[in-house]
Amino acid sequence: MKRLFFAVAASLMLPLTGCGDDASGGAVEPKMSSIQTEILNKSCAVSSACHIGSNPGGDLNLEAANAYSQLVDVDSVQADAATAGLKRVKAGSSAESLLYLKLIGDDYGDQMPQRAAQLSLEKIKAVQEWIDAGAAND
Repeated sequence: MKRLFFAVAASLMLPLTGCGDDASGGAVEPKMSSIQTEILNKSCAVSSACHIGSNPGGDLNLEAANAYSQLVDVDSVQADAATAGLKRVKAGSSAESLLYLKLIGDDYGDQMPQRAAQLSLEKIKAVQEWIDAGAAND
């Protein structure tokens, strides 16, 4: 219940906050292709990040060829009580998607990305909208 409350509260606050952009790129559309280009490629699947190559963090390789199939409707491998039963991305429900919950910094382990510069609210909102619209591979 706490998880759902926090996700709903965060989703209500996002449109009310500033839409400044972080240093990792430009505007993001709520589409997989845009999220891949502007977020995953720049913040997650780069040589200084965790989710790339043959030994990616959390067994999650977010390079373009792998990202969708490793995210959508895939059970989380994070092993703790808070994430039990969560999907990495549950199509249609950002509130039940570990990716979104980690981006907003909820109580699900380290906030992602782990670098000092977190994603802008605009980018997080694009991920949320993409998930809530069904997480299409577009």
